[in-house]
Amino acid sequence: MKIVIIDDEPKTRNGLSRIISQHKSWDVVQSFSSAEEAITYLKEISVDVVITDIRMPGKSGLDMIAELHEYTPKTAFIILSGYELFEYAKRSIDLKVQKFLVKPVSPSEVHEVLEQIEIELTEKNQNNASHVPTETNNLLVYRTKEYIYMNYKNKCSLKDAASILFVSPNYLSNLFKEKTGENFSTFLMNVRMEKSLKYLMDVKYTISEISEIVGFTDYRYYCTAFRKKYGDTPKQYRNSHLLH
Repeated sequence: MKIVIIDDEPKTRNGLSRIISQHKSWDVVQSFSSAEEAITYLKEISVDVVITDIRMPGKSGLDMIAELHEYTPKTAFIILSGYELFEYAKRSIDLKVQKFLVKPVSPSEVHEVLEQIEIELTEKNQNNASHVPTETNNLLVYRTKEYIYMNYKNKCSLKDAASILFVSPNYLSNLFKEKTGENFSTFLMNVRMEKSLKYLMDVKYTISEISEIVGFTDYRYYCTAFRKKYGDTPKQYRNSHLLH
C-alpha cells in the first residue's frame, strides 16, 4: 500500500515511518508537515492511505480531508490526534474517516488498522482484479487461523471470521481451502481434537467436561469424531497413554 503521513511533529512522522516500514508491502511515499503541502500532492498523486494529525499550523487535518474528498474517493483516511474530543470524532465519522487514533499509539495499533484497511481494499477490488496479492491472502489465512485458535472453545464460525476480517464468507472459505488444503470446519475440528488430547492426559477432567471445554456441544458427537480420527474412543486413548 502507498501511504502518506501528515503531522507537524517530526518525531511523529519519523516514528510512524519506522513502524510502517516493518511491513514489506507498505510504503511511505511522502510525509508532510502541513495540510497545505499535502493537498497539492494528493490532488495529483493517488495513494491508498493517508495518516494525518488534526491540529496543525494552518489548515486542519479534517478540513484537508473535506477538501480532498472529490480527488481521493478510494483513499482511506486515518486521523491521528492528541485530543480525544467528541466534536473531532463526530466530524471524522461524517467525513467517513477510516479510523480515529489518539496519541500516543502503539506499533501494534498502527499495524492492526493498516492490516484491516489492506484487507478491505483487497475485498473492494477483488472483482476487478485478476488476482489478489499473495501477501494479503497469506495474511487473511493467518488471521483466520488465529481467530480459530482464540475461539475454538466457544462458538466459532466462518461467517464471524469473515465479518472480523472484512471479507465475504464465500471468499474466505475458498481462500482458506486453497491455502491450507482444508475447509474451515475441518481445520476447526482438528484444532479441537488436538487440544482435547492435552486435557485427556489430566485425570481431573472427565471426558464429558473435556468435550465441552474444547467447544463441542454434543458429548456423543465428540466421542464419535474422536474415534474416527484416532481409532480409539477418548477413554481408550486416555487409558492406553496413561499406562505408558
